[in-house]
Amino acid sequence: MRAWYDADPGREWQRIDSGPYHRLEGEVIQRDILPPILAPGSRVLDIGCGPGRHALALAAQGHFVALADISPACIEMARQRFVGAGLEAQLLGAQACSATGITAGAGSFDVVLMYGPLYHLTDDGDARAAVARAVAALRPSGYLSAIFLTRTSVIRDLIKRGRLAEIRALMDGGYLDHGVYLPSGESRRDYMSAARTHRFADAARLLRGAGLKITDIRSLEGAAAWMRPYVDEVAAAPDAFRELSEVVRATATLPELIESGDHFAVTARKPAVGIPAVAAS
Repeated sequence: MRAWYDADPGREWQRIDSGPYHRLEGEVIQRDILPPILAPGSRVLDIGCGPGRHALALAAQGHFVALADISPACIEMARQRFVGAGLEAQLLGAQACSATGITAGAGSFDVVLMYGPLYHLTDDGDARAAVARAVAALRPSGYLSAIFLTRTSVIRDLIKRGRLAEIRALMDGGYLDHGVYLPSGESRRDYMSAARTHRFADAARLLRGAGLKITDIRSLEGAAAWMRPYVDEVAAAPDAFRELSEVVRATATLPELIESGDHFAVTARKPAVGIPAVAAS
């Protein structure tokens, strides 16, 4: 996985900029998910920061951000973007490490973001260890915001590529039950590395198991889920995109849409009295 992201550290930044459909993710995150959980000047730990898309936006809003990512190349690109934007004073530090290896002072952050790591921790024990470290870094009453890949996202992407034999192999291997995607065939070259997809029940179990209380659940695509070609065509103009954004944001919390798109986000809060520290493996 490190090699995948090191090979093209700007991939995620480019994906978000590739058209209106992917830009909707940022609309939901920056306008609906993050504002309710951020006080002015919050300290934020961005685990899986990639090239710094969300971290840079938060720094520009006056928050203080620490970066962590498994890819040294992504960390370096994020640093360069902070420097280029004149926001070095908002950067608390950076770690090139896996989500299971994060080091942070206990209770030192108001908000922790996990916008990617839980896709790639295919072992549930590793996912629990990563969330435990994130929770330990949160102050009492702090928030964890995490994004999960839906079970159907992989299947839909492979259908679009015409790789029906790969889908059949996944299903024969129990994918619909366990949710672990292991690339095969052509997808080893041009899709993505191994991934863990989730149902909401899986995500809830993971976060509640770490002692957190779930406070918000949203689809990142809402009513636009599965409609990228149409969305990119009809929402290319700024006014049209703003109107589409309103529709997506208004439908992002509908229960029937939570698992219907590519991603869903869960916000969860640490108890005010704190929880016992969990030893990370």
